[in-house]
Amino acid sequence: MWWFSPRIPPDFEYLLTAGFWYLLGYACLLIGGGLLLLFA
Repeated sequence: MWWFSPRIPPDFEYLLTAGFWYLLGYACLLIGGGLLLLFA
């Protein structure tokens, strides 16, 4: 989150919150698991 999320002025809050990154992680996990089951 700290490296990949853009920060917006004037208060430089992170644009993408921790919830977004958790959601992205679970989505990648599901897609990866689905591809593994599809091709295994």
